[in-house]
Amino acid sequence: MRLAWRAGAAAGAAWYLATLVPGVLGQYPYYAPLGALLVCYPTVFDSLRQSLYAVLASGIGVGLGATALHLGGARWWAVAVAVLAGIAAGAVPVLAAARDLIPTAALFTILIGAADPSGFMAGYLGQTLLGVLVGIAVTLALPPPPQNARAHRVVTRLRDGIADHLQEMAEVLAERWPPEREEWTRHRHDFEPLIDATREAVRSADAGRRANLRARAYRARGQQLYEAAQTLEQLAVLVRDISTVLAQTAWAERTVLVLDPELRTRSRRRWRTWPPRSGRRSWHT
Repeated sequence: MRLAWRAGAAAGAAWYLATLVPGVLGQYPYYAPLGALLVCYPTVFDSLRQSLYAVLASGIGVGLGATALHLGGARWWAVAVAVLAGIAAGAVPVLAAARDLIPTAALFTILIGAADPSGFMAGYLGQTLLGVLVGIAVTLALPPPPQNARAHRVVTRLRDGIADHLQEMAEVLAERWPPEREEWTRHRHDFEPLIDATREAVRSADAGRRANLRARAYRARGQQLYEAAQTLEQLAVLVRDISTVLAQTAWAERTVLVLDPELRTRSRRRWRTWPPRSGRRSWHT
């Protein structure tokens, strides 16, 4: 929702300023809010990076469109060649983030700017640049907070998943051995998506702090989340391995290993008390 508010404010401000621009640039004010929308991203760093791609892609697209107009005018084959060249240019890795903008700008140049190519090029690029600058200004003035809250929820979900599986294994050890039910053996596979989600959430939170003026207030908590995620990821792998060994020893015909009754009792007691109270650190708040 914050992104929607920032995008709306940037587009409105860009349109207002674009209508004040005199001369030929003022004939194309509708490209300013488009430029503002191109750089509205959830993080400050992504907005800054996308601004460079947007300006570069717009320039390349307009150049391709102007070249097509010079060679063949506004004919069907000129449109086809310009779009083909624009898509091919967008395949370059450095331009991949704004690949759709290149053929679009080329197409606009041919279809809208055929009567006055130089005027359209100046108006399109000038207003797009104005919109990009407005979008960056709004993003810097209203920087989004790092996504620590989302990372906290995902990290907590991984912790709870580990605790639930340990509790489940403790219940299995308390039952008649070998246990009759087998559904608990499948739950260890749930850790993979939880680990992947935790990595992605922590990585997104870290990206949200880059080039963000509000990041200083969130840096300590972000570091705590990162350390908690690292620890829980390692623990999840260990618990998954323990669950695998326990499943293999539950039915003697599948393995030569036999689980000692005393070991079952001690493991059951420890797993039922996890997570310990001392493990509830400040990243929970």
